[in-house]
Amino acid sequence: MRRIILVSIITFCCLNLLAQDEFKMGNWRAHFPYHQVQFLAYDHPVIWGASFSSLFSYNLEDYYIERYNKITDLSDIGITAMRMHHKSKSLIIGYQNGNIDILVDGRVTNVSAIKRAEIIGDKTIKNLKISGDTVFVVTSFGINLLDIKSHLILATYRFGTSQSSIIVNDVTVLGDSIFAATDRGIYCAPRQGLNLLDFGNWKRLRNLPNAFADYSFCEGWADTLWIGRQIPGYQNDEMILYRKGNYRQFQFPQFGCDIRGIHSDNKYLYFVSNNDVRWFEADGREGYREPFFGTELNGPSDLVTLNDWDYYVADRMVGLLKMVKYQGMRDTIRPNGPAFYKSFHVNVAEDEVWISGGSHGEPWSHYGIYRFKNNEWKNYNRRTTDSLESVANISISITNPWNPQHIIAGSYGYGMVEFLNGEVVKTWNMSNSLLEPVSGYGEGYVRVTGLAYDNSKNLWISQWGANHPIAVKKNNGEWQVFDLGGLIVKDYASKMVSTPWGDIWVILEGKGIAVFNPEKLLNNQPNAYKVFEVIRSDGTIFRDLRSIVLDKDETMWVGMKTGGVFVYYNPQRALHSNIVASQLIMEVDDEIDYLLRSENIADIKVDGGNRKWIATQGGGVFLLNEGGNKQILNLTTENSPLISNNVFSIGINEKSGEVFFATDLGTISYVGSATEGNNDFSELVVYPSPVHKDYHGSVIIRGLVENTTIKITDLSGRLVYETYSNGGTGVWNVRDFDGNRVPSGVYLIFCASLDGSFSANTKIFVAGY
Repeated sequence: MRRIILVSIITFCCLNLLAQDEFKMGNWRAHFPYHQVQFLAYDHPVIWGASFSSLFSYNLEDYYIERYNKITDLSDIGITAMRMHHKSKSLIIGYQNGNIDILVDGRVTNVSAIKRAEIIGDKTIKNLKISGDTVFVVTSFGINLLDIKSHLILATYRFGTSQSSIIVNDVTVLGDSIFAATDRGIYCAPRQGLNLLDFGNWKRLRNLPNAFADYSFCEGWADTLWIGRQIPGYQNDEMILYRKGNYRQFQFPQFGCDIRGIHSDNKYLYFVSNNDVRWFEADGREGYREPFFGTELNGPSDLVTLNDWDYYVADRMVGLLKMVKYQGMRDTIRPNGPAFYKSFHVNVAEDEVWISGGSHGEPWSHYGIYRFKNNEWKNYNRRTTDSLESVANISISITNPWNPQHIIAGSYGYGMVEFLNGEVVKTWNMSNSLLEPVSGYGEGYVRVTGLAYDNSKNLWISQWGANHPIAVKKNNGEWQVFDLGGLIVKDYASKMVSTPWGDIWVILEGKGIAVFNPEKLLNNQPNAYKVFEVIRSDGTIFRDLRSIVLDKDETMWVGMKTGGVFVYYNPQRALHSNIVASQLIMEVDDEIDYLLRSENIADIKVDGGNRKWIATQGGGVFLLNEGGNKQILNLTTENSPLISNNVFSIGINEKSGEVFFATDLGTISYVGSATEGNNDFSELVVYPSPVHKDYHGSVIIRGLVENTTIKITDLSGRLVYETYSNGGTGVWNVRDFDGNRVPSGVYLIFCASLDGSFSANTKIFVAGY
């Protein structure tokens, strides 16, 4: 009997206990695909499974799963190797950038020597091999010796010369010798007696079938050197057994294989390929082999054994699989999360978050779209949803303003998908609509790049490179397409934004902006559309448009790939007169310059306080004040838990203030200090309450109307602090006007709307230090 253990992010019983801590202003949350397991480690009673972005532990005795990521414990993201040092019970984790973490009893020690080293080129930790109290850390430039007790890099054996570099792929110890698999053959050296810092003391094994080949793996086992060679092509790899100067080819099944890994522990040597797992006994005999092709023929990625019968396999599509010899799979351990770390677009619909995994750079990907609701992820792709078998590369989505359960998703290649109440109800493509492909192409090139609803509930679509780049699906189901009088034929139409006065704005990449009035366009009325370039007041033209948004003051913001941020203060006049863009200027570090002029601005979103969140590719995330002339935050990987400075999209939950960032390394969220303003004070809430003496954060006041005046007094009526809300949220740092923490006592909080029509008050107890 097969079981599937699906683990939720948080259970219902502890939801209330975690709510205040989880959503405290300034907190971060990671949203990673923990189930995409690539590496395994085992030390009774815990199995560790690591994906590229994170790892989790699974306790075999109480079935408890614990997650680890950059926000909670780990120092980095991009795991490329993992190994257990059993004697010290240390889990060693290697990263793509050369960083190393050592996890013992839930505490992480970071070893950043390789990451910080002034080395030009790749620093990826390719492998980790244990030998006594030494961990051999394999990087392309050489072998690093990590002492497990002191956590210091004791030496680095560099390979090659200044004239000829050699790339190291793996290392092992066999007898009294060290062997290294490189792109120029297998090198060996005695472990003692010679200065191994001198590359001249390393000798290439000559008596191999190809002494100068690129070897990927090596492992010492049963008095034999097991060598793996990855050969380009499908299932062409080979394994060589080298012993006492002689070698023989290991015989794979007739159809061959692609080697994934060769490693050993105190009991077995493990071999993992794309179509099987096997292990070998201490005498070199094959102990067991299990054909295993994995989900969607992806094959296994790693293997550990518990005893003579039970073993676990890592499947990068579904998680950790418990297997029993001769009986097959029994359990699946899959922590809840998005299907993939790939994320390109965020759409927040009330209490739901939709992340599109496709992108313009991977036009035939099948990452699908992920929905986050009630702290649970549900994934939609061709493996989970039959109707998406032919719909690849979903890269954008929009919520129906009249029904938050109605979602339209656009594919960069295959049309549109319609969701209702969390289920796919329709797909739209060339065969059942007027959607068009890129001019001159067919199926696979229907590139939906923008979506917007007009005030009459019609859905408008921009189509990248089509003969008619604008399409509409009317609320009665009819379709029409437009080229705006031939002005935008084959143009690269992308993001759309609708306006309260009825117009829709469309970015034309490399060209400018198209504005049209849906009602006039549908009825062939004059002055229905206009196409114009972004022109600054001095006549300079900017064409590298990437993002567009309308703020709460009905000002249109436009972000450029190069050139910064522009605003139109009078967008209502776009169809009736020539409007000029204002390029914003901001003072940073006593210097005045055009706002974010050197940044590649991928997205702009407006929070409940009308502040601007700006996603950039390379510069992280910027938060600007309402007018854009003051920088409030610049979140980067260097100064925050942000996992990547390449941010594609932003989505904001206006109720909670949580801001979601889609990056090239996954999705992460941050609890901001602004929410959507309420209509009255009926939902007023203050937390934490009471404020304990060891609490050093701010008091959050939510459920306010926009621009609420907040006054805080002591019981005698003395005013100690005054501020205004950001949208529906106010913040008090528990200090007075002089910056001193207020004394212990009860404080009154008075709230009033800007025009005085609404007011409310509450109180809070603050404990002194």
